[in-house]
Amino acid sequence: MIRFLLESAAILAIGYGVKKFFEDDENIEKIDDALCTIGDRLEELEQNVNKFLDTLGEKAEAYFGENR
Repeated sequence: MIRFLLESAAILAIGYGVKKFFEDDENIEKIDDALCTIGDRLEELEQNVNKFLDTLGEKAEAYFGENR
């Protein structure tokens, strides 16, 4: 029984800490900047993957020919 009370208190403390973290505008700006950076990097990665796949397709077509 005491175990469940301690677990509940720990969960409440974590929830309170998260709430305080998100109330700070500076933290929100940091999270927003990080998410924007991740989005930009994913777009760059997508472009690089598309270029790679296009090049791979061209090389496979040249190697195997059109009669495959």
